[in-house]
Amino acid sequence: MIRRYQFFSIAICLLAAQASHAEEKVKQFAEPLSIQNSLTLFWGLLLVLAFIFVLLYILKRMGLTRFSRNGPIKVVHGVQLGQREKLVLIDIGGEQLLLSVTSAEIRKIHKLKTPVDIDWQNKAEQGQEFKGMIRSLLDKNHESAEK
Repeated sequence: MIRRYQFFSIAICLLAAQASHAEEKVKQFAEPLSIQNSLTLFWGLLLVLAFIFVLLYILKRMGLTRFSRNGPIKVVHGVQLGQREKLVLIDIGGEQLLLSVTSAEIRKIHKLKTPVDIDWQNKAEQGQEFKGMIRSLLDKNHESAEK
């Protein structure tokens, strides 16, 4: 019988010790806006952001980014026709295609026989020249379709 009381008294002492230790832990995290918790959060976020930027840098250096300017397909020029419609002149391996791009589809309008050389120095004139070139190509295409 005495052993039972000793066992219960030891168990109660251990529970009391754990309760006091748990109170210290609760007091440590009781203030979420404390300086220590704020600094821990700040350094954790900074570490995650640094990790993301390092991964992006590695992907860029390895050439694994989605839009590479050194690829075989290059957009030479584009003209916005409406909110969701656009004419795009692309270069694929030396051949140039005129495409109609909408929100629903991409359609080939014309394949150019001679590549268009666009002077990038004067952008205002370049837009007008491009529109004139498109008109002349469409007129030629329309005339050849009627014959």
